[in-house]
Amino acid sequence: NPAFTVDLNIQAKQAHTSEDGQQLCLTWPDGHRSRFSSFWLVEHSEGRKEASRLPVEQRLWKSDYYNSMARFDFETLMIDDGSLLEFIMHLDSCGLVLVENVGTAVKEVRRLCERISFPRPSVYGHDVIKVEATPNPSNLAYTGLGLPLHTDVPYYGYVPGIQIFHCIQQPPGTGGMSHFCDGFSVASKLRDTNPAAFHMLSQYAIQYVDAGKDFLDFSMESWHTPIKLNRLGEITAIYFNNDVRGSHYPASLNGRLLEWYEAYYAFSHLMYAPEFLIEFKLEPGQMVAFDNQRVLHGRSGFVLEDGHYRYLEVAYLDWDETRSKARVLKAKINADSNVEQ
Repeated sequence: NPAFTVDLNIQAKQAHTSEDGQQLCLTWPDGHRSRFSSFWLVEHSEGRKEASRLPVEQRLWKSDYYNSMARFDFETLMIDDGSLLEFIMHLDSCGLVLVENVGTAVKEVRRLCERISFPRPSVYGHDVIKVEATPNPSNLAYTGLGLPLHTDVPYYGYVPGIQIFHCIQQPPGTGGMSHFCDGFSVASKLRDTNPAAFHMLSQYAIQYVDAGKDFLDFSMESWHTPIKLNRLGEITAIYFNNDVRGSHYPASLNGRLLEWYEAYYAFSHLMYAPEFLIEFKLEPGQMVAFDNQRVLHGRSGFVLEDGHYRYLEVAYLDWDETRSKARVLKAKINADSNVEQ
């Protein structure tokens, strides 16, 4: 490999700046020439301040976010690249967006996923997951019971990044209300008000498990810190689901388990504070898309009456392909703009 034959002590034969002073021009011993912009040199200089490693600037929100939440028209997303790019960017920065005028036909959530990339398979299905009350449910989601705030499937090693709900049918009455909160906003508040609790939840990975039969027989297990940080201390993910929290803990928590539970309680109680919790009823013909590694979701219980039922179709996406789609769309839109000029 030629890359490993370069002399690590190599020095340029000649060096000068470009006429406009914006580039450093180097000539190497073998005659090869390189140009480096002043921007590139600053970005790659030693001793610079470490830049954020977050994909986009995060916009944290609280319970008043519902009134200003970004809303998108479904068919426009299907045909307009600019609208789709805006949808992805809002989803990435805020973590929660609404899609309206979807209608109640089945498999529409698959259409949206395939407009971006493809639905991610899981033990609950190879693309679209049907969430409806059933006589012998394999999951609490398939009942009429309320669901506490949680992130989905933390028993995966690589947890799905995005979740999309398409509401096809809702029972009448006040039941079946959707609950959401910004886990990054709650975790930031915890760091400010209870740094010891924040430290416990961001330093110690706990076990998440689930087993059963759905799309296939499964027995899942993984370990995650409830609050995940990158090496700069920035919050990058929330993994929180008490219903699938395992009974095993890391040996490093020996003698500190009560302290950990106190931190866990403090975090969970803060999620339900009026300051952070959003509650609304998803209407038939609406979709809600959210960051499954950031936004916690749940629902209130509901009673099924004759002729009425609650039916949602659900799909997962991963952030890698979704952010890739955003970069492709940006390049395409910029190229089209340059052609028009």
